[in-house]
Amino acid sequence: YKHPMTDSLVGMGILSLITLIGVWLERYLPFNISSILYISVIGIVIALPGMPTSDFVLYYVSKVELLSIVTVFLAYVGIGMGKSWDEFKALGWRAVVVTILVIASTYYGAAIVAHIVLVATGVPAI
Repeated sequence: YKHPMTDSLVGMGILSLITLIGVWLERYLPFNISSILYISVIGIVIALPGMPTSDFVLYYVSKVELLSIVTVFLAYVGIGMGKSWDEFKALGWRAVVVTILVIASTYYGAAIVAHIVLVATGVPAI
């Protein structure tokens, strides 16, 4: 990776702290709100321009490589899939077809929108 390990560790610590606070808020506040919402709001607020924490948070979190975060996320998704695999199998082959079509449509839709935006802004197509 391109960044010093100490800076990346500080960035991971910041992300971990935000996550722990979000999970704590979900468990102990009397609202039925997902921890993902709390984590997102906390991250956005402390990184907003003009916040005293903004420069510090943005500097160190930008030193964390995306691949290191994605690996953990994919492991979490895999565990979640494993827990509901029997339910997914009970839906049958039609659910597999629908899932593949939804994923492919989302990908192609995003690619089309990105292409339109790139052409509209004058970025040459490859």
